[in-house]
Amino acid sequence: FISVNIFGRVENPGVIKVPLEASLSDAIDLTGPIKPLSGKIVLIRYENDGRIIKKNISYSASAKRGSKRNPYLKENDLICFS
Repeated sequence: FISVNIFGRVENPGVIKVPLEASLSDAIDLTGPIKPLSGKIVLIRYENDGRIIKKNISYSASAKRGSKRNPYLKENDLICFS
């Protein structure tokens, strides 16, 4: 399992544990729906070399796992629903 931090417009924000190969849709399923399911999703990731990656995601529940619209998650990712 890995830990990711979810915050913003979700039912249950905070740190959650997801399976090692979880995608964004898995995290959304665990935290409850966005109210309403629209708006921006920002993924913030700390790389091993110290860089910070910030990605704006146009989420789609029907997108393939691991795609740009439903990416795989990594340990300590921050996901903000606005």
